[in-house]
Amino acid sequence: MGAAWDAFRADPDWIKAKAETEADGPIVSEVISKMLSPTSFSPIKWGATLRIA
Repeated sequence: MGAAWDAFRADPDWIKAKAETEADGPIVSEVISKMLSPTSFSPIKWGATLRIA
């Protein structure tokens, strides 16, 4: 997943959009990424991939 984020952050369109959006300063102070585990009663099972369209 790290390679995908690196590619996203290197995208020229993203770099331009980010610069325009943050012209008056950053809009977030911190980003935290966490992997969540399903509960025992969740319909999502371990190892399953959840896709949101």
